[in-house]
Amino acid sequence: MININRVFIATDKEFREHFDLEAMAGQALTIALDEEIFIKESERALQAVLAAAAKGTSGRTGTDESGNAFVECDGCRGIIATALPDGSVKEKTLTAANVVRLVLCELGGRSFEELISDETADLKPLNELNGGQTDPVKTFNPESDNCDAPLRNVFYINRSKSSPAAVRILLDDGIDYIHIAPGDALVLLTKDNRYISAHPRMSETLSHRVVILPKDDNDAEVIVQSHTGGQIRSLTFDRRQLTDVCADQTGGFVALCGDDILTYSSQLQPDDVDNLFIPEGERIVKILTSSRQLAALTDAGRVYTNVRSPLNDITGAVDIVIRDKFMIEAVLAKDYTPAPQNEGSHGM
Repeated sequence: MININRVFIATDKEFREHFDLEAMAGQALTIALDEEIFIKESERALQAVLAAAAKGTSGRTGTDESGNAFVECDGCRGIIATALPDGSVKEKTLTAANVVRLVLCELGGRSFEELISDETADLKPLNELNGGQTDPVKTFNPESDNCDAPLRNVFYINRSKSSPAAVRILLDDGIDYIHIAPGDALVLLTKDNRYISAHPRMSETLSHRVVILPKDDNDAEVIVQSHTGGQIRSLTFDRRQLTDVCADQTGGFVALCGDDILTYSSQLQPDDVDNLFIPEGERIVKILTSSRQLAALTDAGRVYTNVRSPLNDITGAVDIVIRDKFMIEAVLAKDYTPAPQNEGSHGM
Protein backbone atom coordinates (compact mmCIF):
# COMPACT_ATOMS: atom_id res chain seq x y z
CA MET A 1 0.00 0.00 0.00
CA ILE A 2 1.36 3.42 -0.95
CA ASN A 3 0.33 6.93 0.03
CA ILE A 4 -0.13 9.27 -2.97
CA ASN A 5 -1.34 12.77 -2.13
CA ARG A 6 -2.82 11.44 1.14
CA VAL A 7 -4.70 8.64 -0.64
CA PHE A 8 -3.74 5.07 0.28
CA ILE A 9 -3.54 2.94 -2.86
CA ALA A 10 -3.72 -0.84 -2.61
CA THR A 11 -4.99 -1.98 -6.05
CA ASP A 12 -4.14 -1.40 -9.70
CA LYS A 13 -7.58 0.19 -10.16
CA GLU A 14 -6.88 2.73 -7.42
CA PHE A 15 -3.44 3.33 -8.90
CA ARG A 16 -5.00 4.36 -12.23
CA GLU A 17 -7.81 6.31 -10.59
CA HIS A 18 -5.49 8.48 -8.45
CA PHE A 19 -2.62 8.61 -10.92
CA ASP A 20 -0.16 11.49 -10.34
CA LEU A 21 3.03 11.05 -12.35
CA GLU A 22 5.38 13.26 -10.35
CA ALA A 23 4.10 12.14 -6.95
CA MET A 24 4.46 8.52 -7.98
CA ALA A 25 7.90 9.10 -9.48
CA GLY A 26 8.98 10.27 -6.03
CA GLN A 27 7.97 6.85 -4.62
CA ALA A 28 9.07 4.75 -7.59
CA LEU A 29 11.09 2.21 -5.62
CA THR A 30 8.29 1.73 -3.07
CA ILE A 31 5.84 1.09 -5.92
CA ALA A 32 8.28 -1.30 -7.57
CA LEU A 33 8.61 -3.41 -4.42
CA ASP A 34 4.90 -3.48 -3.51
CA GLU A 35 3.65 -7.05 -4.07
CA GLU A 36 -0.04 -6.27 -3.59
CA ILE A 37 -0.97 -3.55 -6.10
CA PHE A 38 -0.20 -5.32 -9.39
CA ILE A 39 -0.97 -8.97 -10.07
CA LYS A 40 -0.68 -9.46 -13.86
CA GLU A 41 2.54 -11.00 -15.17
CA SER A 42 3.04 -8.07 -17.56
CA GLU A 43 2.71 -5.60 -14.68
CA ARG A 44 5.15 -7.54 -12.53
CA ALA A 45 7.66 -7.40 -15.40
CA LEU A 46 7.24 -3.63 -15.52
CA GLN A 47 7.76 -3.45 -11.76
CA ALA A 48 11.15 -5.15 -12.22
CA VAL A 49 12.11 -2.51 -14.80
CA LEU A 50 10.88 0.20 -12.44
CA ALA A 51 13.00 -1.16 -9.57
CA ALA A 52 16.16 -1.03 -11.68
CA ALA A 53 15.45 2.50 -12.93
CA ALA A 54 14.53 3.77 -9.45
CA LYS A 55 18.04 2.79 -8.32
CA GLY A 56 19.52 5.06 -11.00
CA THR A 57 20.06 2.68 -13.93
CA SER A 58 19.43 4.06 -17.41
CA GLY A 59 17.49 1.99 -19.96
CA ARG A 60 16.24 1.85 -23.51
CA THR A 61 13.13 1.41 -25.60
CA GLY A 62 12.77 -0.75 -28.69
CA THR A 63 10.55 -3.17 -30.60
CA ASP A 64 10.78 -6.95 -30.25
CA GLU A 65 10.41 -9.58 -32.99
CA SER A 66 6.64 -9.67 -32.53
CA GLY A 67 6.36 -5.92 -33.05
CA ASN A 68 5.73 -5.10 -29.39
CA ALA A 69 7.20 -1.90 -27.99
CA PHE A 70 9.26 -2.54 -24.87
CA VAL A 71 11.31 -0.77 -22.24
CA GLU A 72 14.40 -2.51 -20.87
CA CYS A 73 16.60 -1.71 -17.89
CA ASP A 74 19.40 -3.74 -16.27
CA GLY A 75 18.30 -6.98 -17.99
CA CYS A 76 14.62 -6.53 -17.13
CA ARG A 77 12.07 -5.95 -19.89
CA GLY A 78 8.43 -4.90 -19.93
CA ILE A 79 5.94 -4.41 -22.76
CA ILE A 80 4.66 -0.88 -23.47
CA ALA A 81 1.12 -1.08 -24.89
CA THR A 82 -0.44 2.23 -23.82
CA ALA A 83 2.16 4.83 -22.82
CA LEU A 84 3.64 5.27 -26.31
CA PRO A 85 0.86 6.40 -28.71
CA ASP A 86 1.92 4.63 -31.90
CA GLY A 87 2.54 1.29 -30.19
CA SER A 88 6.06 0.90 -31.52
CA VAL A 89 9.23 2.94 -31.17
CA LYS A 90 12.72 3.06 -32.52
CA GLU A 91 15.48 1.95 -30.20
CA LYS A 92 16.39 4.85 -27.93
CA THR A 93 18.48 5.27 -24.78
CA LEU A 94 16.61 6.83 -21.85
CA THR A 95 17.75 8.33 -18.58
CA ALA A 96 16.73 6.51 -15.42
CA ALA A 97 14.25 9.29 -14.64
CA ASN A 98 12.47 8.88 -17.96
CA VAL A 99 12.39 5.08 -17.65
CA VAL A 100 10.63 5.58 -14.31
CA ARG A 101 8.07 7.93 -15.83
CA LEU A 102 7.47 5.73 -18.88
CA VAL A 103 6.84 2.63 -16.75
CA LEU A 104 4.58 4.50 -14.34
CA CYS A 105 2.53 5.85 -17.25
CA GLU A 106 2.16 2.34 -18.66
CA LEU A 107 1.08 0.95 -15.28
CA GLY A 108 -1.35 3.85 -14.90
CA GLY A 109 -2.83 3.47 -18.38
CA ARG A 110 -1.57 6.94 -19.41
CA SER A 111 0.29 8.13 -22.51
CA PHE A 112 3.69 9.72 -22.17
CA GLU A 113 4.18 11.71 -25.36
CA GLU A 114 7.24 13.55 -24.07
CA LEU A 115 9.34 10.50 -24.93
CA ILE A 116 8.65 10.90 -28.65
CA SER A 117 10.92 13.94 -28.86
CA ASP A 118 14.70 13.78 -28.94
CA GLU A 119 15.94 12.93 -25.44
CA THR A 120 18.58 15.69 -25.45
CA ALA A 121 16.91 18.30 -27.65
CA ASP A 122 16.11 20.71 -24.82
CA LEU A 123 19.10 19.88 -22.64
CA LYS A 124 20.98 23.06 -21.82
CA PRO A 125 24.70 22.65 -21.07
CA LEU A 126 26.01 23.07 -17.55
CA ASN A 127 28.13 26.08 -16.73
CA GLU A 128 31.41 24.27 -17.28
CA LEU A 129 34.78 25.20 -15.83
CA ASN A 130 38.08 23.43 -16.39
CA GLY A 131 40.94 23.16 -13.93
CA GLY A 132 42.46 26.54 -13.12
CA GLN A 133 39.53 28.50 -14.55
CA THR A 134 37.34 30.91 -12.60
CA ASP A 135 34.02 32.58 -13.36
CA PRO A 136 33.32 36.00 -11.81
CA VAL A 137 29.93 36.60 -10.17
CA LYS A 138 28.90 39.89 -8.53
CA THR A 139 27.35 39.76 -5.07
CA PHE A 140 23.73 40.80 -4.58
CA ASN A 141 23.33 44.28 -3.09
CA PRO A 142 19.81 45.02 -1.76
CA GLU A 143 20.45 48.77 -2.03
CA SER A 144 21.12 48.75 -5.79
CA ASP A 145 19.92 45.44 -7.24
CA ASN A 146 16.34 44.38 -7.93
CA CYS A 147 14.88 43.01 -4.68
CA ASP A 148 11.73 41.92 -6.53
CA ALA A 149 13.67 39.66 -8.91
CA PRO A 150 12.96 35.94 -8.36
CA LEU A 151 15.53 33.72 -6.69
CA ARG A 152 17.28 31.34 -9.10
CA ASN A 153 19.89 28.58 -9.02
CA VAL A 154 23.06 28.42 -11.13
CA PHE A 155 24.67 25.01 -11.65
CA TYR A 156 28.45 24.79 -12.13
CA ILE A 157 30.61 21.77 -12.80
CA ASN A 158 34.40 21.31 -12.97
CA ARG A 159 35.16 19.00 -15.88
CA SER A 160 38.82 18.64 -14.97
CA LYS A 161 39.90 15.30 -13.49
CA SER A 162 42.93 16.70 -11.68
CA SER A 163 42.78 20.47 -11.07
CA PRO A 164 40.35 22.61 -9.02
CA ALA A 165 38.30 25.42 -10.53
CA ALA A 166 36.52 28.25 -8.76
CA VAL A 167 33.68 30.75 -8.86
CA ARG A 168 35.13 34.19 -8.13
CA ILE A 169 32.77 36.21 -5.94
CA LEU A 170 33.14 39.97 -6.44
CA LEU A 171 32.44 41.60 -3.07
CA ASP A 172 32.16 45.33 -2.41
CA ASP A 173 35.39 45.25 -0.42
CA GLY A 174 37.34 42.52 -2.16
CA ILE A 175 37.22 39.12 -3.86
CA ASP A 176 36.37 35.69 -2.49
CA TYR A 177 36.58 32.26 -4.12
CA ILE A 178 34.40 29.16 -3.94
CA HIS A 179 36.60 26.27 -4.99
CA ILE A 180 35.18 23.36 -6.99
CA ALA A 181 37.11 20.10 -6.69
CA PRO A 182 37.99 18.14 -9.87
CA GLY A 183 34.86 16.49 -11.26
CA ASP A 184 32.69 18.10 -8.60
CA ALA A 185 29.61 20.30 -9.00
CA LEU A 186 28.33 23.40 -7.26
CA VAL A 187 24.98 25.17 -7.08
CA LEU A 188 24.71 28.89 -6.32
CA LEU A 189 21.61 30.72 -5.14
CA THR A 190 21.24 34.01 -7.05
CA LYS A 191 18.91 37.00 -7.29
CA ASP A 192 18.92 39.51 -10.16
CA ASN A 193 21.82 37.43 -11.58
CA ARG A 194 23.81 38.23 -8.44
CA TYR A 195 25.34 35.79 -5.95
CA ILE A 196 23.46 35.12 -2.69
CA SER A 197 25.10 31.95 -1.34
CA ALA A 198 26.38 28.50 -2.18
CA HIS A 199 24.07 25.61 -1.31
CA PRO A 200 25.54 23.86 1.75
CA ARG A 201 26.59 20.26 1.28
CA MET A 202 28.16 19.48 4.64
CA SER A 203 26.60 19.19 8.08
CA GLU A 204 27.81 22.04 10.27
CA THR A 205 28.89 19.84 13.17
CA LEU A 206 29.31 16.36 11.71
CA SER A 207 31.61 14.87 9.10
CA HIS A 208 28.66 13.94 6.90
CA ARG A 209 28.45 15.53 3.46
CA VAL A 210 26.81 15.13 0.07
CA VAL A 211 28.60 15.75 -3.23
CA ILE A 212 27.32 16.09 -6.78
CA LEU A 213 29.39 14.54 -9.56
CA PRO A 214 28.85 14.24 -13.31
CA LYS A 215 27.98 10.75 -14.54
CA ASP A 216 30.70 9.94 -17.09
CA ASP A 217 30.43 12.52 -19.89
CA ASN A 218 26.63 12.57 -19.80
CA ASP A 219 25.28 16.05 -19.13
CA ALA A 220 21.80 14.58 -18.60
CA GLU A 221 22.66 12.73 -15.38
CA VAL A 222 24.54 13.46 -12.19
CA ILE A 223 25.44 11.31 -9.20
CA VAL A 224 24.75 12.37 -5.62
CA GLN A 225 27.19 10.78 -3.19
CA SER A 226 26.53 10.62 0.52
CA HIS A 227 29.73 10.33 2.59
CA THR A 228 29.57 9.35 6.25
CA GLY A 229 31.58 7.15 8.59
CA GLY A 230 33.87 6.03 5.77
CA GLN A 231 30.91 4.76 3.72
CA ILE A 232 29.72 6.14 0.37
CA ARG A 233 26.19 5.85 -0.99
CA SER A 234 25.53 6.89 -4.60
CA LEU A 235 22.26 7.68 -6.37
CA THR A 236 21.74 8.94 -9.93
CA PHE A 237 19.44 11.85 -10.79
CA ASP A 238 18.27 13.63 -13.91
CA ARG A 239 20.39 16.81 -13.91
CA ARG A 240 17.58 18.82 -15.47
CA GLN A 241 15.37 18.01 -12.47
CA LEU A 242 17.88 18.13 -9.60
CA THR A 243 17.80 21.52 -7.85
CA ASP A 244 19.19 21.00 -4.37
CA VAL A 245 20.57 18.41 -1.95
CA CYS A 246 20.75 18.83 1.82
CA ALA A 247 22.57 16.55 4.26
CA ASP A 248 20.76 15.59 7.47
CA GLN A 249 22.45 14.93 10.81
CA THR A 250 22.42 11.12 10.64
CA GLY A 251 24.08 10.22 7.35
CA GLY A 252 21.16 10.70 4.97
CA PHE A 253 20.05 13.49 2.70
CA VAL A 254 17.06 15.15 1.08
CA ALA A 255 16.96 15.92 -2.65
CA LEU A 256 14.84 18.47 -4.50
CA CYS A 257 13.92 17.23 -7.99
CA GLY A 258 11.71 19.64 -9.87
CA ASP A 259 8.86 20.25 -7.43
CA ASP A 260 9.34 16.94 -5.61
CA ILE A 261 11.20 16.50 -2.32
CA LEU A 262 12.74 13.01 -2.17
CA THR A 263 13.98 11.73 1.19
CA TYR A 264 16.88 9.36 1.72
CA SER A 265 16.93 10.01 5.45
CA SER A 266 16.14 7.97 8.55
CA GLN A 267 15.11 11.19 10.33
CA LEU A 268 12.15 11.96 8.09
CA GLN A 269 8.84 10.14 7.66
CA PRO A 270 6.46 10.39 4.65
CA ASP A 271 4.14 12.70 6.60
CA ASP A 272 7.00 15.13 7.16
CA VAL A 273 7.13 15.79 3.42
CA ASP A 274 3.35 15.64 2.97
CA ASN A 275 2.95 18.40 5.56
CA LEU A 276 5.04 20.85 3.53
CA PHE A 277 2.61 22.81 1.35
CA ILE A 278 3.90 25.11 -1.42
CA PRO A 279 1.35 27.46 -3.05
CA GLU A 280 0.72 27.10 -6.76
CA GLY A 281 2.89 29.42 -8.83
CA GLU A 282 5.93 29.30 -6.52
CA ARG A 283 8.97 27.09 -7.10
CA ILE A 284 11.30 25.79 -4.41
CA VAL A 285 14.92 26.90 -4.89
CA LYS A 286 16.46 25.65 -1.64
CA ILE A 287 15.65 23.11 1.07
CA LEU A 288 17.06 22.53 4.53
CA THR A 289 16.38 19.80 7.06
CA SER A 290 17.06 19.64 10.77
CA SER A 291 15.77 16.62 12.66
CA ARG A 292 12.18 16.18 11.37
CA GLN A 293 11.83 19.79 10.26
CA LEU A 294 11.87 20.64 6.57
CA ALA A 295 12.15 24.22 5.36
CA ALA A 296 11.74 25.35 1.75
CA LEU A 297 12.66 28.72 0.25
CA THR A 298 10.76 29.61 -2.94
CA ASP A 299 11.65 31.84 -5.86
CA ALA A 300 9.16 34.38 -4.46
CA GLY A 301 11.25 34.85 -1.32
CA ARG A 302 8.82 33.04 0.98
CA VAL A 303 9.65 30.28 3.46
CA TYR A 304 7.47 27.25 4.22
CA THR A 305 7.96 24.46 6.74
CA ASN A 306 6.28 21.18 7.62
CA VAL A 307 5.80 22.23 11.25
CA ARG A 308 4.25 25.19 13.04
CA SER A 309 6.98 27.84 12.88
CA PRO A 310 7.50 31.64 12.66
CA LEU A 311 9.31 30.91 9.38
CA ASN A 312 5.95 30.31 7.72
CA ASP A 313 5.04 34.00 8.02
CA ILE A 314 8.25 35.32 6.46
CA THR A 315 8.34 37.16 3.13
CA GLY A 316 11.21 38.98 1.44
CA ALA A 317 13.72 36.23 2.26
CA VAL A 318 16.81 35.70 0.11
CA ASP A 319 18.22 32.65 1.91
CA ILE A 320 17.68 30.05 4.62
CA VAL A 321 20.53 28.84 6.82
CA ILE A 322 21.19 26.49 9.74
CA ARG A 323 22.51 28.28 12.81
CA ASP A 324 23.64 27.04 16.23
CA LYS A 325 21.79 24.07 17.72
CA PHE A 326 20.54 23.15 14.22
CA MET A 327 18.07 26.05 14.14
CA ILE A 328 16.83 26.95 10.64
CA GLU A 329 16.67 30.71 10.10
CA ALA A 330 15.73 32.98 7.21
CA VAL A 331 17.86 35.82 5.85
CA LEU A 332 15.85 38.85 4.71
CA ALA A 333 16.89 40.95 1.72
CA LYS A 334 17.11 44.12 3.82
CA ASP A 335 19.54 42.41 6.23
CA TYR A 336 21.59 40.54 3.66
CA THR A 337 25.36 40.69 3.61
CA PRO A 338 27.39 37.97 1.84
CA ALA A 339 28.63 35.34 4.27
CA PRO A 340 32.43 34.83 4.24
CA GLN A 341 33.57 31.56 2.71
CA ASN A 342 35.60 29.03 4.66
CA GLU A 343 38.77 27.51 3.28
CA GLY A 344 38.47 24.56 0.95
CA SER A 345 35.66 23.41 -1.27
CA HIS A 346 32.16 24.73 -0.68
CA GLY A 347 28.74 24.37 -2.16
CA MET A 348 26.29 21.64 -2.72
